[in-house]
Amino acid sequence: AGYPIANVLADITPEQVIGAKAIPDFLSFLLMEKFLIAFDDGWIFRRARTYRGSLQDFNEQASGTNILLAMLGDPVMRQRFTLLREAARLLPHGVSANVLTQIRGLATNLAERDAGFVKIRDKIHVAPDASDAQLVRDYAASPKGQINLQEDYELLAARIDQAYLNKPLPAALDGLAKRVSNQQLAGQIGEFSTRLQSESSPQEQFRLSGDVLIFIRENLIDFGKPSVRLQALDVSLIAGVISFTASRALQEGLPEASRAERLAWVRGSARAAYGLGLLSHHELDQIDQSLKKLQTDIVPLQVYRTELQYLERPAGWAARRLAYHFGDAYEKLGQLDAMAAMYVPDRLRSSPMLFYADVLESLTEDAARLSGVQHTLFGRPVNAGLRRLNAGLARGTLYTEAEALLQPAGSPPAIWLVPETIADLPSVAGILTAEEGNALSHVQLLARNLGIPNVVVGRDLLDTLLTHQGQPIVLAAS
Repeated sequence: AGYPIANVLADITPEQVIGAKAIPDFLSFLLMEKFLIAFDDGWIFRRARTYRGSLQDFNEQASGTNILLAMLGDPVMRQRFTLLREAARLLPHGVSANVLTQIRGLATNLAERDAGFVKIRDKIHVAPDASDAQLVRDYAASPKGQINLQEDYELLAARIDQAYLNKPLPAALDGLAKRVSNQQLAGQIGEFSTRLQSESSPQEQFRLSGDVLIFIRENLIDFGKPSVRLQALDVSLIAGVISFTASRALQEGLPEASRAERLAWVRGSARAAYGLGLLSHHELDQIDQSLKKLQTDIVPLQVYRTELQYLERPAGWAARRLAYHFGDAYEKLGQLDAMAAMYVPDRLRSSPMLFYADVLESLTEDAARLSGVQHTLFGRPVNAGLRRLNAGLARGTLYTEAEALLQPAGSPPAIWLVPETIADLPSVAGILTAEEGNALSHVQLLARNLGIPNVVVGRDLLDTLLTHQGQPIVLAAS
């Protein structure tokens, strides 16, 4: 029926994936299926994975390696860094760097089977950190934890522990340096290794891992033969995890950080995102130009607000870059399973772009406070609990998601009160996101693309809001 799924890599040749005789878009579909398998507990292979002899891991890795080496040796394909790095992350070849996607997928799966786990799922999706493992274990040991899900709770906790362990990035760099024939590049790689071993603070780990990501992206072609380039991509995958986990450690100090520190973190996050292939060099240059206007002794308030508004755009840039490579695949597979639409939010929120969004949000709140911005809820002044994600003006009847789904077809677009993790977004006039809205959430990425106003509503204001459900309201977000 035109859905290239249920792929066994051992049956796939590189010629089917790249080159003049390749099946159109087959590589994107192949990688999207690998994402779904990692994110959704095996997806359509959920039962087949445990059937003895259904797959031979050695053959799968050998075929995955052959495909990657062919891609890295192809003059056209090796210019597409974003696609190359995602292929190295998703195709088995002896290295597993998919742990962050697995964490988000396991949390989603548990929340679907255990309604009490939803808040922990939201925490893991919106503000992940190393303490999540203990949070999951505490929940499992509490009366709320379900007996039949104990193994799944522990699997999730173990994956979180795995992600936040210090990965041997210096050792991986040393191994790469030994195989690079260009002595200048080998020397630079050795310097990265030495500095990473001597600088253990989250601040330095974040900065240095970002430098490694950029170095590998900009020098990938010069590393030599395809097998060495593949090893360099594997180092990039390790550096990406280090960058993410270091950013989550820095997140703890965000409330006390100065404006200068926060702006430096915005730049560090943008550089790491460029190193991951989520931003182009031109886009990174535009971010740098915007930040330079804010890194002077005196910054006019209007300039502060204007540049922060401009710096909200990179989340959309990164989303569109992923959509350029994978949009056709996740839209078509979305006809089979709406979970495919979670690909872009997963990639952004498993990257330093999550830290970028969090830091920028704190600066935007600072600018609003300095500007004397006030919020109102049905005529009553509100000091906290309302936060704009997407600007706009909307009129419509207020419905919760459950109520809205009961409305007859052809009803006028309404204003929906939705949870942060809604899988699909129908025709709406405006969105009120409950509690944990984020600039990189699936809802917000859709809202931004469609120009729909979206406002986060805190827990303390939900009761007041719900007293107006079923009534026509106005949503104005400046």
